[in-house]
Amino acid sequence: MEVTVMKRRTLKALELMILIVGLMLMHEIIVLVFESFIAGMLAYGLWMAAVLVVGHYTNQLRLAQLRRLRGLADELGLDARAIAHKAPRYSASQWQASRPENLQFFPAAHTVADLCDQLTLLVATRTGVC
Repeated sequence: MEVTVMKRRTLKALELMILIVGLMLMHEIIVLVFESFIAGMLAYGLWMAAVLVVGHYTNQLRLAQLRRLRGLADELGLDARAIAHKAPRYSASQWQASRPENLQFFPAAHTVADLCDQLTLLVATRTGVC
């Protein structure tokens, strides 16, 4: 099974490419429909605002999940190697690079969510809640 790794720089470059292609498509559609350069410029502004807001919101959600994961891991005394053992899709160095305070790597959102669920259950069983 091949593992797809998305570095933060790659993610930003991909977002920029999507922004540019979307702007060009939106401009063409608006100009064709309204036959106005001003409408095309308005479309540019709306598209950029939408992409920036959605991208920022998505990144903040992912950072919050990573912070939650790191909080649970710290509570259990797990380091990057232990996290890599629980989620072997990524190496210990990749997990180390995903620390929110020095973020250089975004693991897949579903992997982080699965790990959060596992670690939450571990914390609950260790504290006697479960």
